[in-house]
Amino acid sequence: MNELLNVDLQEQSPSAEETASGNAIVTLFEVYLKDSDLGGAGTDKLYFHDGTKSPADSYGSIQMYSPDAESSWGSTTASDYSLVTYTPFPFEFSGYERRTKGALPRPTIRFANVNRDFTVYNTNHDDLLGAKVIRRKTLAKYLLENPPVEFPKEIYYVERLVSENQIMVEFELTTNFDVRGVLLPSRRIVAARCPWKYKDSTVGGCDWPTDCTKDITDNNSSTTSQKIYVDVDDTYITSGSHGATTYSVWADATSYTKDYFVEYYIPLAADYTVDAAASVDSTHSRYTTEGTSLGFSVDDYINVRGSAVAVWDHEKIHLKISAVSESGGNTLITVISPDPSGFDSYTSGGLISKTRNTLFKCLRTHTSDAPRRPGVATADWEVGDICGKRLTSCRMRYGYNPNAGGVESVIGKTALGVQILGVGYSSAPTIAIAAPSSGTTATATCTVSGGAINAITVTNAGSGYSSPPAVTVSGGSPSSPAVLIAVCRGASGEPDDVPLPYGGFPGAVTYS
Repeated sequence: MNELLNVDLQEQSPSAEETASGNAIVTLFEVYLKDSDLGGAGTDKLYFHDGTKSPADSYGSIQMYSPDAESSWGSTTASDYSLVTYTPFPFEFSGYERRTKGALPRPTIRFANVNRDFTVYNTNHDDLLGAKVIRRKTLAKYLLENPPVEFPKEIYYVERLVSENQIMVEFELTTNFDVRGVLLPSRRIVAARCPWKYKDSTVGGCDWPTDCTKDITDNNSSTTSQKIYVDVDDTYITSGSHGATTYSVWADATSYTKDYFVEYYIPLAADYTVDAAASVDSTHSRYTTEGTSLGFSVDDYINVRGSAVAVWDHEKIHLKISAVSESGGNTLITVISPDPSGFDSYTSGGLISKTRNTLFKCLRTHTSDAPRRPGVATADWEVGDICGKRLTSCRMRYGYNPNAGGVESVIGKTALGVQILGVGYSSAPTIAIAAPSSGTTATATCTVSGGAINAITVTNAGSGYSSPPAVTVSGGSPSSPAVLIAVCRGASGEPDDVPLPYGGFPGAVTYS
């Protein structure tokens, strides 16, 4: 919405004397001190202005929306703001001019103290040291907009009390970059190392999903959820056999090799009591637990353990949910599992836990059994999906390209700014794309209109291309043949370049 201000400033001089009063610049101030009740019980702010004419051309109070919490500055959600009243108050504010060279500005602000208001504030709040002074500017016609439309706010802090008497109180201010004892930047940056806690948007700032599953769109505009595992060396670990760059699902009584990877579903903290269990058919069982809206979903995996009947206990191998329903205040979870021989059902016992998909790396060669499964035997396994804490680590994750190594499109070669799509074609020609050194050959077809190729469709993107392959066009009897080229976005396994936002890594959440 602040683009509106740019338009206003470019169209006319926003002066109260030369333009309509709606375009007058209004300057407002806030003084904030946490847990101070400066503005009355439960209000830690003072709101005032210097007597600028209000929209009604009086020198009275002015209303504008201000955030309910300091962390909500800049929010685009209207509910984060409340309409507050800025009262006229005699004060002077100077020395705030912005400079591109030299020391940072240290403005002064002088308040009238005739009623001894600021003497009271100083006495009760240590001379207001550290109080935040916020200078806001907008045009009169935008005062009641919510969210606010305003120029970038200026923030200063009370550095010291310069003087105080019965007539005036003067404070020296400093910028938020010049407060004594504050480290800049406030979090230490070491070389190109990322300071965020991996996969923790709540506390650490990195919003990569905990189960490493992302929605990915391929060349055919088809979106699917894919697991993207990357090891500490920024290498993709893909689904396949148990290997150094591929993973398999952990299984009991299986031989595992050092530095190879497996996937395992780790039980989460919340447990739900099994009230009953029953066989559905030879490949499905159903568990009943109390409560509704528990968050179980089809295709999730659960951990079932602690049953007094051993054949109903699945602590080692987790069960995939095939159906979820609710009845009589209970949740019924149908899972894919072998029919427990000799027992059709039982009435109670055991616990159900949700699980999280996790990649593990084998630390030493061994044959697996229940006590040596991932997440339990720390001497045998460690987490395999680990961020390398480098810029390239972000690029591998957030720049994951499912089309890498494939042909993204086929287009006409450009000459003098025009694509060479042929002349005089009587029928659609055949397009042949050269095969990769290792992988799947891409294919494409085209249509013709007015004797020229007018549309090209990649029917199979192929795989394994490390550079754009040659494209051959044949048939169609043209008087001048088309010259086509293939477009590949990155070699096989190569991520896209990821833009790095100022002040954070891709996916980083900004906290104030």
